[in-house]
Amino acid sequence: MPTHDHPEFYRRFGKTAKGDPRWQCRLCQKTFSAGRPARRQKRSDKNRMLFQMLCNDMSFAKICKITGMTYQDLYKRIDFFHDQVRGFLVEREDFSEVDFHRSGSRFATDSQTLMINWPTRRQRTSVAIQHLCTAHARSGYIMEASLQFDPSMSMLEAEAIAGNANEDHVSIAFRKHARVWTRTEFDAYLAKLQKQKSVKLTNLYQLPHRGVLVRYDILQHAHALRLRDILSSTDAPLYFVMDDDRGLQQAFSSAFMNEIRAQRADLAVVSFDKGMTNDRRNQVVAAGQAFLSGLTGVSHA
Repeated sequence: MPTHDHPEFYRRFGKTAKGDPRWQCRLCQKTFSAGRPARRQKRSDKNRMLFQMLCNDMSFAKICKITGMTYQDLYKRIDFFHDQVRGFLVEREDFSEVDFHRSGSRFATDSQTLMINWPTRRQRTSVAIQHLCTAHARSGYIMEASLQFDPSMSMLEAEAIAGNANEDHVSIAFRKHARVWTRTEFDAYLAKLQKQKSVKLTNLYQLPHRGVLVRYDILQHAHALRLRDILSSTDAPLYFVMDDDRGLQQAFSSAFMNEIRAQRADLAVVSFDKGMTNDRRNQVVAAGQAFLSGLTGVSHA
């Protein structure tokens, strides 16, 4: 029980050598200290650099070589970052007080494929998991991030639920239990792709050995519905920018159907030519800004 919620259970018991307050339990007489989350770290000055390395796809081996940390310390530091980020989000996830008229109501949605290392040496095949993210365009704040993974269920539980539902004869779109992939359905799907010659080797694809993989279309709709809940308190016009992904467009069109009908929400679909050089991209952006300025009269210089 935290000291600030139940002060009647504790008494002040001085301070530590570093100045952190020490408390004593009135019942068991044990003492403990409460201070900065990083107070037990030997080299907390490396946290900023370490966090930037983790966010820029640097391998653990290179991180340990540069920082001089052991793998054990690195994993502990990742757990520390995880707790700090969760605490940061708890304090800022209430968007009811945000004035989106003033801060802007344009949002960008994109997905990326995360390649997870193989869980065993016997089957050295990476697991591909989709990460769907929507950011506030002006501030860059991540409004919602969704991962195509559910750690609360095992593959055996998913198979058992699907078997007990007896929905094999029902289309996936109308099943009650169709949120996650079962191994039976995943293997059948790969066999279908191999028959259509869409893939050559099915052993290059696998499901996670722990947890279950969520169907991507379900993830897209859940992501859009979560955004609708987040933005339900604002009457500002909403602008959603996304890739040319039909599933994502359908999810947002369905979730924000009423707002689109009321002409209070718009979807902008952006297509990319990934074969362009940087110079060519800059030329296209400049031409687009000039065209937009001519239409709106607003300069983008």
